[in-house]
Formats: sequence, C-alpha cells, structure tokens
Amino acid sequence: MNSSAIITFREALKVAKSLPQGSIPFTTQDLVPFASAVVDYAATLTDQKEKIGLYTEAFDAFQMVRSPLIDRTVGRANRRVEHIGRCVIAERARLPGAHMVGLGAAQREHRGQGL
Repeated sequence: MNSSAIITFREALKVAKSLPQGSIPFTTQDLVPFASAVVDYAATLTDQKEKIGLYTEAFDAFQMVRSPLIDRTVGRANRRVEHIGRCVIAERARLPGAHMVGLGAAQREHRGQGL
C-alpha cells in the first residue's frame, strides 16, 4: 500500500514540477500522506542509501510547497526596496552633484568635478 501511494505521489510531483514556479497546487497538508507513506516504507528498508534517497525525495516534495506567509513577506520586502529606490532617485535628482557620490576620486575628476 505504501509503495502505491509513493508511486502516485511521484507522478503527481513530476507533473507539478512541470508547472510554472509559484503555481504548485500542493499544500503541506496535501503532502502529509506522502510523508507518512515514506516513513512507513522506509522502516521496511535495510539499505541506508535507499532510505536516504526516499527521505530526500520527501524533503524535495515539501520544498516545492510555498507558504502564503513567505509569499507575503517577499512581496512586502520587494515593495520596500522599490520604495527606497524611488526615494534615493528622487533625492539624487534634488541635490546637485549627488549622482557623483558613489564614484571614486579618479572617476569624479574624469567627469570634471574634482571633488
């Protein structure tokens, strides 16, 4: 029974991997039966390499699941970085010579500023 569940999940995961990133249709709860089958089946194995391979497969499956919390956090961070970027651009436009601040002395002299 466990091997049948594992095979079924493998097929579903193969299809999911072909989907665009971020559109994975699985939640953590969806993968719990797969993890349970992996643990039960691994208990019957004697070869450590097979066990490690099976656990790695389960780990990879859970890595495909994106948490809505992570998506929200990444989105907020992205918006903050964009806002900071706009503020820096506006500040540089307001201050004369501010566009030269990040340049080294040789580059400033080359551009005729000599700061």
